[in-house]
Order: sequence, then C-alpha cells, then structure tokens
Amino acid sequence: MFRKFVKISREQAERRYENGETIHICPSNLRPGNPVGCYTEINVSYDGDFETFVKAFASYNCTDEVGEDLTFYAQQETPCVVSCSAVMVY
Repeated sequence: MFRKFVKISREQAERRYENGETIHICPSNLRPGNPVGCYTEINVSYDGDFETFVKAFASYNCTDEVGEDLTFYAQQETPCVVSCSAVMVY
C-alpha cells in the first residue's frame, strides 16, 4: 500500500513539527514515496531542533542534480475526495 503525501510550506512544516507530527523532507527535485527519492521522516521526539536538522539535511543532501532547495510533506490522513488546486498530492 502506498502512502500519500501533501506538499506543505516550510512554516507549516515547522508548526506541525513543533506539535509532534512527523514531517517528510526531501530535496526539491525528488518526491517522497518515489523509489529513487531520498527523503527522511523527522519528528521532534527524536530529532531535536527543526532549524538545526533542516540545515544539516540540506548541506548533506541537496545538490544540483537532486535540487538545491528542500520541500516538505505531510502524510495525507484521508483520501482526497474533492479536487482542489491548493492541495498538491504526490
């Protein structure tokens, strides 16, 4: 069974992270759930400070090939029934 992810902003990711939710992070040219994708799950309970982790992840994983920026995703909790242009599901 495949997991569905919803792309969220950095601010939303930090807010959800601080509230204890697991966030998925990957370089901008990759997508979570893709066999080639390089992503990781982060959670405040075992990863500590959000900014410190994000900076370290970016310095080790972002390149010209996979993207120099980071994108953040949250796991979709329920199937999307209505098509919405504001929500991007991967």
